[in-house]
Amino acid sequence: MKLEQTPRSQVPLLARAVLLTAVLAVLPTSATDSISADEWQLCAFKIADVQDAALHSKAVASQLGVLADELQSLKDDYDECVRWPEMYDYANDGCAGPRADYDDQVDEYDSKLSEWSRRFEALLNHVETATGYCL
Repeated sequence: MKLEQTPRSQVPLLARAVLLTAVLAVLPTSATDSISADEWQLCAFKIADVQDAALHSKAVASQLGVLADELQSLKDDYDECVRWPEMYDYANDGCAGPRADYDDQVDEYDSKLSEWSRRFEALLNHVETATGYCL
């Protein structure tokens, strides 16, 4: 059984791009003279929320990158076991051990990807809220 190729994760790069986009999106660009000190303070709080959400998203994205590398390594181990069972299939069980390790890692990766998706959605919501306060 051939496992699908696991692509290299580009999530950390995406997280940096999202952070930059979020910061640029909430920078006040019009009528700054008419914004009161209280409005500026609210804007600053909302930008801080965006920064916090971006940091949380970035942390999960970094974890995804590590998991993707580990997933690739486990896939390679399984492929070697299938290719050379006399050397790597110690239990003579059709490489069930390496396959189970890979499947467990896929589950962990999928769980972390769902978490990143939720955090990214929260980031977008914070950007939208901050835009309403800052523009």
